[in-house]
Amino acid sequence: MDILSIVRQYLTSANEVTEVQVEYKDGSTMKYVFSAKKMNEAVREAALLSLFNDVVWEEVEEVEVEMSNGEKVEIDLDDEEDEA
Repeated sequence: MDILSIVRQYLTSANEVTEVQVEYKDGSTMKYVFSAKKMNEAVREAALLSLFNDVVWEEVEEVEVEMSNGEKVEIDLDDEEDEA
């Protein structure tokens, strides 16, 4: 499974996501904020679509997700690395 598919599967099943931080192999990072209290479902879906389209997934090293309760989760991208 490619990195985009792994991230998409995780994010579309986790409605309590408030922030996604993407770290690239060169060390640069991008942060995407999803304010759960202020976003309706259509806006959230548009923001997710933007994330999926804007990121250069082939260059991603790590993806960290922050949940509404403050918990931070690193999405396991090892499936992609094992296939390479």
